[in-house]
Amino acid sequence: MIIATNSPALAVVVTVSDRKYTVCTYANEAAWRSSTPDDTYTFTGTPNAADVLAALPAGWAAAPDAPAEPSVPSTVTAWQIRRWLIGNGYTLAQVSAVIDAIPDAAQREAVRIDWEYAPYVERNHPMLVPLSAALGIDDLDAAFIAAELIQ
Repeated sequence: MIIATNSPALAVVVTVSDRKYTVCTYANEAAWRSSTPDDTYTFTGTPNAADVLAALPAGWAAAPDAPAEPSVPSTVTAWQIRRWLIGNGYTLAQVSAVIDAIPDAAQREAVRIDWEYAPYVERNHPMLVPLSAALGIDDLDAAFIAAELIQ
């Protein structure tokens, strides 16, 4: 995917794996097809023009089909979300207190098991919205985007 241009130069996403992607720059389309890149950049998260343009020298512009901003990941690791919480002024004790306040005992235990033992936190988990609201997290999508970047 061509993610940025600086006519005739191109910035191309060349690999995407394990929540990372690599972008290489080439002098022109012919060089992209046949030669070694001029520069290589590695990013965490999902391919997007905002991150790439911030790393490239002045004069580059987003390609027309490039995603402008990072997309919201469907999952982040349990470690990443816990580190995001701590880094944003929340404590794990607060999370436990919110879970303890769930009135239905079976649901409370199911959420506690998910929180304590699941290797990933799913963005569409049915309890995520009420739990984050109880903690005072206003923008869950932004939290997931930021958590995905924690390494």
